[in-house]
Amino acid sequence: MSNKLKPQQIRKQDNAHEKVISEFNEIFCSAPFTHIHIGPETKATTCCKSRTPLGDIADSKIEDLYNDEFAKDIRKAMLEGRQHWQCKNCYRYENEAGQHAENRISSNYQSQPYIQEIKDNVLPDGTLKSPTPTFVDILWTNKCNFACLGCTPELSTTINNVYKEEFAIINGQTLDTYHPEITGEWQSGNEEKIRYVLKNADKIKFIHMQGGEPFLTTDIYDFMDAMIEAGVHKKISILAHTNGSISKNYKGKDLVKDYLSFWGGKAKINLSIDGIEKRGEYIRYGFKNDIWENTLKKMLDSDINVGVSSRINVFNVATLDEFGSYVNRVKPLEPTGWQNCNLKAWFNDSMNISLIKIHEPTRKNTVDMLNNMLKTKDHPVEWGSTIPKWINWLENDKMPTKKDITDLVKGIEAFDKKRKIQFDDTFPELAEWKKCAIDLIN
Repeated sequence: MSNKLKPQQIRKQDNAHEKVISEFNEIFCSAPFTHIHIGPETKATTCCKSRTPLGDIADSKIEDLYNDEFAKDIRKAMLEGRQHWQCKNCYRYENEAGQHAENRISSNYQSQPYIQEIKDNVLPDGTLKSPTPTFVDILWTNKCNFACLGCTPELSTTINNVYKEEFAIINGQTLDTYHPEITGEWQSGNEEKIRYVLKNADKIKFIHMQGGEPFLTTDIYDFMDAMIEAGVHKKISILAHTNGSISKNYKGKDLVKDYLSFWGGKAKINLSIDGIEKRGEYIRYGFKNDIWENTLKKMLDSDINVGVSSRINVFNVATLDEFGSYVNRVKPLEPTGWQNCNLKAWFNDSMNISLIKIHEPTRKNTVDMLNNMLKTKDHPVEWGSTIPKWINWLENDKMPTKKDITDLVKGIEAFDKKRKIQFDDTFPELAEWKKCAIDLIN
């Protein structure tokens, strides 16, 4: 196996990313220059992968946080081609997977049309002349009715309240060390968000609305009401991720008809799914295929843009052909200018696709299957440019550690006991792989 990336068709996002780093440097990411992430509770960071806050929007204006000394230090490092420590998650992923981090690609893709604006707006010390992020990424709450295996207590009350011990095990931690700061449900509030958006509506490109499950919290509807009342929905695009379980009315109003339709083509809603039927329910606990399909159909029948968002992981990679064929059947029919379907990755140490490599027959069968998918093209067209990356990941020399394998096996056992289900019945294609994993840790 080799660490070298294979030749592949470069997708539109990759081209934009390459253009941005050619204008700056190889490690450059535009997020600290154009994005703000309002994360758990009211903490603001430069992106969703950073857990070191610039500050708290409950105490400060976004504009002030965006030009504080920490933010400037991050940007200065980026400009000088130095890896800043707060970006370690993406750089670690790039080292292990042998490819650029998806968050860097996405951020640079969004910002690529505005390269000159970035250059004109920043001083050598990282100070922004206009400290007004144009891409606003907001988590409203960790309230969620799902317990997805790639998620955490900070983004799911179901994990925190019901499965925290099991998630601690599969992530190689204990209850004392696994997100001790999350003790219950949190909300990030609306006051500063609404103020910032209404004041800077002419500068903001889009707002990314997330949770938890974002449409479970009343705050997000009040936020949309404020945008509609001020008329800024005509200027600012919105993007939201939902688990597809929410389609009921809010205060007598319908989510699609009475809210999202105001944005029309400026709204993009991604419905998350990582597997179908019993595999999907195991991976995204709370998922029901029929409910998800009904929500998808309702949104497809509207005038908004709809997408299907998926994450490749150790549980679904071996049957990705079956899953990809399903998504290909139910996905939006026509491209809209937004990416309709994406296939990104978990890179949790104990649940990413590299775990498959411990059992050579399963790894080989998986690689053969992925190569065959590229030939048959029975998958969303957007997947065609990312599947080669996952093949490369399965063919490089980076192997999971014994600790990663141990955490995964113990986690599977804990989930099966708690949920009264059997991994081997759900994933028969991984039964031999699991036996190999158990042998390796004993």
